[in-house]
Amino acid sequence: MCEYQEIIDDARVEAMAGSGSSYEFYCKRFTRIIDQKAAGLPGNEGNGLRDAAKASGDYMTPEEEREAFKGCCQHGIEWGCCPAGCDDLEDWHDEIGAMEIDEAVIAELKAEEEQARLDEIAARDAKVLDKIAEIQCKRRGNVTGKS
Repeated sequence: MCEYQEIIDDARVEAMAGSGSSYEFYCKRFTRIIDQKAAGLPGNEGNGLRDAAKASGDYMTPEEEREAFKGCCQHGIEWGCCPAGCDDLEDWHDEIGAMEIDEAVIAELKAEEEQARLDEIAARDAKVLDKIAEIQCKRRGNVTGKS
């Protein structure tokens, strides 16, 4: 967790700068920033960053975000109370669409991470198989050389 702390602290500062007064909106921004930074990290480091961010308490899973924003606008403020006028029914439908898009992006990022993990495994396996083939060739060479 220590190696991720600086990234988490920077994400907190960035999320706080544009979150207004809603803790829910801050967590939403913090989560998006962490997800973006995690997507740029190699291998399982992205998952490590997300795990460290979850342990910090401010990172929300999609399920936690849906629960936190029930009855709230996109800013995490109760419907009818947001100074940005988010209580318009059309805005609410737009927000549901945005949340679905966010979930699709997160699913895509997770799929990309999984593909990268599988590619790493395939590359490692190819090296192992090459080494095995090399050893087998050497053994065949030694066996035929002795005959």
